Amino acid sequence: MRTRMAELFDDETCIRWWLPNDEGFSPLLQNIRAIADERNEAAARLKGRACTDSPCVLH
Repeated sequence: MRTRMAELFDDETCIRWWLPNDEGFSPLLQNIRAIADERNEAAARLKGRACTDSPCVLH
């Protein structure tokens, strides 16, 4: 959803948070976002490594 908003408004800052100046982006939400980002990055690294270590099957 945020990616589509960024495309519509030609503003990549929508991807990170949807309100101007991080309004409403509380420290709790920031921590949750940081944890989710770390997990996504780790999963992407593992996926990339798996494809270089063994044959990949594309779906």
